[in-house]
Amino acid sequence: MNKYYQSSADVKKTLGAITGTSPEDWFLVFRARAGMEIVFGALRDVRGSGQVVTQAYTCATAVNPIISAGLIPRYADISPTSIAIDPELVEVPSDLRALVAQHTFGIIDEEATAALSRIAHDAGAILVEDSAHCVARMAKHRVTGEPLADVSVHSFGVEKMLRTKFGGAIWLNPDMEDKRVRQAIAERLRNLTPPNMLVKMAAPAYLNEIRVFNRLPGRIAGPLKTIAERAGVFLPPIAQRELVGQMDRSPLKPSQWTLEQMLSGLQHLSEIEQTRREAGAIYARELEGLIDIPARITKQSALVRFPIYLTQDQLALGRDPEDLFDALTVAGFYPGRWYRPALFPGVKNASVYHFDPGLKDLPQTKRLIASAVNLPTLQNEEKTLGVCDVVRAWLDS
Repeated sequence: MNKYYQSSADVKKTLGAITGTSPEDWFLVFRARAGMEIVFGALRDVRGSGQVVTQAYTCATAVNPIISAGLIPRYADISPTSIAIDPELVEVPSDLRALVAQHTFGIIDEEATAALSRIAHDAGAILVEDSAHCVARMAKHRVTGEPLADVSVHSFGVEKMLRTKFGGAIWLNPDMEDKRVRQAIAERLRNLTPPNMLVKMAAPAYLNEIRVFNRLPGRIAGPLKTIAERAGVFLPPIAQRELVGQMDRSPLKPSQWTLEQMLSGLQHLSEIEQTRREAGAIYARELEGLIDIPARITKQSALVRFPIYLTQDQLALGRDPEDLFDALTVAGFYPGRWYRPALFPGVKNASVYHFDPGLKDLPQTKRLIASAVNLPTLQNEEKTLGVCDVVRAWLDS
């Protein structure tokens, strides 16, 4: 076995060991979103055109694979307790092909995911689990311990659980009811094209490129990023074409360097999760009762970001989450705006996404977007307490 296939086998074996699944059911890709495109494309070719129920409180890159595959996204409202689709609010179209269960920030609501699985299967559709924020974690049946999804998508990309920058993994349930769909997905994932030399060189250069861009004035950094992106030497987290419903490139296998980064990341997963878990526990303790925190967050939640939301009363008083974002930034912390606006960071043509920017049929999504700030979790106790001090001071001001 050559070095590449040995590295691939090692990543799959590690994913299988962490999740309690078979390595044979894992498939590796250069980017998780490309794996999603493969899944939805195979689904369309086997089952025909139709709709995919997903949420608008997400990134545009999670919806582009649906559109690129020739399916139509349909948005369901979310629950404020889990920031994921509320099963009680799902309207099932007659041509449903898939339902997406997104574990936003890494919050896994297994009861709700089980309900979504039943809804999908009753409609003859598949359940696609979006575990991009919680690599190597899956929603499982409360009694049997078996994974609930037909397809589970995991990301090693920028701003995800690990410090890796590229890579994705797709798990296919060996017990998927529609064997034709599973076979079509598996065949396409096995026969992906290797990345070309430019992509192989651009991926390892990403971190240094970002450091350079961050040191330049904005009026220079912005145009330089665009030029580098168009030349193919910079692989941004979200490409410009991904704001208009397109994919940044055709699906690819991971490079050797990417596989090595994925394996190294998985070997440090438990310690990174523990750091994030400890930060989340501090936020939950220090901010309890001061601001809205999703109820499904527990002391065991290892979150890529810790989401907080201004209360209805705070919003009524004219408090603006953007002001809190600014206060944290001035203090030297790095909060996030995910997912403000919807289909983050905002799309250029809502009609391409079959999306209503007014969110009139998604009241919970609209409320959460209007009040969201998310806090960093990959940091020590001192910094986490410092973030809490800024939030408290801002709320008292």
